[in-house]
Amino acid sequence: MRAVYLLALLVVVGCGNRIKYVQTNTAPGPLYAKQPNEVEVFEKPPARPFLQLGIFEAEQKSAYDKADALVAKIRKEAGKIGCEAVVIQTTIADGGVGLKSFRAACLVYTAPAGAPAAAASSPAPPEKTQVCSPNETRICYGPGACQGGQYCLPDGSAYSACDCGTKGDAGVPPGSQK
Repeated sequence: MRAVYLLALLVVVGCGNRIKYVQTNTAPGPLYAKQPNEVEVFEKPPARPFLQLGIFEAEQKSAYDKADALVAKIRKEAGKIGCEAVVIQTTIADGGVGLKSFRAACLVYTAPAGAPAAAASSPAPPEKTQVCSPNETRICYGPGACQGGQYCLPDGSAYSACDCGTKGDAGVPPGSQK
């Protein structure tokens, strides 16, 4: 029985701070472990272009644990993964007890130091999507559910408005014989 109490005491005392990591993105290349002091810590996202790989969640288990020590543990875990920086996103007080929880984003840089943010990825101009074949016609239903016709614009980007003809022509597609 005494062994059970001793084991329970070791579990309670040995828990320490809990740090959990959830990967949210795939790394753009191979990651290499870093020393904790090589992992930068930010309160706001850095100006340098980056990719967020995942989120750390850490919480104090005891009011005697120092917040700085918890951030140091986050840096250590981030270094093991290969994060180049962490952004401490949230500090949550625990119901007035004084315990804190932290959320930190694991970042890897996508451009060398000193590179302007726009240089990291300049998006190519969007290509025009062709919706239809130029001058193709089709039957359509216009205002008041009238049946009419429409044609594909010359650049293939869209169809024209549905044309049901004049009031006397209702139901006859444009260009057809009466």
